[in-house]
Amino acid sequence: MVTADATAIPNSDCRDIVIVDPVCAKRSGHNLPTLSKYADFFGDYGHRIAAIHVASTFAEPPSGCTTDLTFNYAPFFDPEVPSRVHAREKRIARGFGPVVIREATKFFLCYPILHHRAVTAAVRDLERLLARYPNATLFFPGADFYVIWAVRMLASAGALRKRKLSLRLMGVMETAGFMPVPERVLPQLIRDIVCAAAGSVTLTAETEKYARRVESWSQVHVPVTLIPAFRRDLLRAPHARRPSRSISPANPLVLGFLGGARADKGYSDLPEIAHRLYAKFGLTVRCYVQTMLPSERYYSRSENDSLARWPNVHLLPALLDEEQMVRTIRQCDALVLPYSTGTYEWRGSAMLFDALSMGIPAIGRRGTAFGESIDSFSLGCTFHDVEDLVIHVGALAKAADDVRIRDNWHLAGKNYLLTLEAALNRSVTTNEEVMYLH
Repeated sequence: MVTADATAIPNSDCRDIVIVDPVCAKRSGHNLPTLSKYADFFGDYGHRIAAIHVASTFAEPPSGCTTDLTFNYAPFFDPEVPSRVHAREKRIARGFGPVVIREATKFFLCYPILHHRAVTAAVRDLERLLARYPNATLFFPGADFYVIWAVRMLASAGALRKRKLSLRLMGVMETAGFMPVPERVLPQLIRDIVCAAAGSVTLTAETEKYARRVESWSQVHVPVTLIPAFRRDLLRAPHARRPSRSISPANPLVLGFLGGARADKGYSDLPEIAHRLYAKFGLTVRCYVQTMLPSERYYSRSENDSLARWPNVHLLPALLDEEQMVRTIRQCDALVLPYSTGTYEWRGSAMLFDALSMGIPAIGRRGTAFGESIDSFSLGCTFHDVEDLVIHVGALAKAADDVRIRDNWHLAGKNYLLTLEAALNRSVTTNEEVMYLH
């Protein structure tokens, strides 16, 4: 973890910051590590991290976090609702009429009682928290629809009166089939928050593409902010050039397929990608692949077995700590992000920022929001299909001994990250209110 002394940045407008993430309900992936990244980032800018609150579904608070704020990831503050809704949808699909009636009765009669109790508990806990930190900024790093809904509930109950809120909006629900018109729902929720909080509310977005979408209905400028990288100290350190080299089986081009492996991150495409790369380049291109957790929804042991067949693939554990992740990325020449264009149409990727912080390019799928950022800011390249990816990998192999190309990638990535870092710091220090023109 980066120490504050390593990259301390003078800041005359220091704040107490409470990081609140009710979505963070798992220890794997980028959930908890991401909150630590934000804590380090704000500490480097001279702010004081008052507390980090995560979903109270944890049996025990993770290291550095607390769960004494009753604020869960669920549309109605009830951690059991998502599983019940999923089960209900399955039963309805089977045509069980009596079940539909029973579940509808639960929803209309029981839900208001559960909802009232949950909101009351959340307001009570939040008031206790804010009493300890009366001038704190509440920062929500993953403000998707559920988080916005929950914040609106708390604001309407008066718990956020005169508070500084910073909402980093995520383009998650736009691709969800059960929420077809988020442009109508989200603007109204945020208007309600602004009116009820009557304080400073700042909106930022995770990608340029999503920022434009939010700006279209909010009529305010929405900056893009980032998930801080693992090694932010490298951004301000002198550029250490990687030695030029000729690619060979003894000195291969290394591609990283890293981060929490999921189906919507293209994990099921990796066997074909590994096959095509091996057919074209043999052992001159090597793939470091972080495997999928068995607990993931679409886990398939056969996919891991299929990947293990290829001699150009090196399988890594599903969970890597920060030191292991940094060490692995530093061995890579590029990170490949074959994410689904459906799920990531508006979304960003933390792995993109980690690649840029290490001075290496990213290869993302065209059609994703972060893929647009890669192309717009010369952060690497994008591909349409596996054949297109193979072509780009060939070009990358040729550039391995071209210092000028690699220096350009490093400089573009560094400038992009520093710009988004400054926007993230401003999001918790500015006192400008969100104003709507319509």
